[in-house]
Amino acid sequence: HFGKIILACIAAGSFAIAFGSEKISQWFSPLTTNSTCLNQFYREVPPALNKDSLKKDSYPLCFNGFNVLYSGISKTPLWSAEHLNAERLSTKIKRED
Repeated sequence: HFGKIILACIAAGSFAIAFGSEKISQWFSPLTTNSTCLNQFYREVPPALNKDSLKKDSYPLCFNGFNVLYSGISKTPLWSAEHLNAERLSTKIKRED
């Protein structure tokens, strides 16, 4: 369990660096209902994984503006979700190439 926490911190730090303007807001557990995180999904329902092997050592990460289900096995996201609306799409974010 401690290993998951360490991996989550590493993943969260990587996302914070990669998405400098997107600060990590909070974590959420699949067993809790966090409206801040759930409102980023269609009908406030996160995607479901059908294969039990994909669920092993995976956990959700909640960021400002998007969510990711992180796999502790492959060390990659299994899915990501972002709620887009006109206001978010019209925001001008400085781009760095």
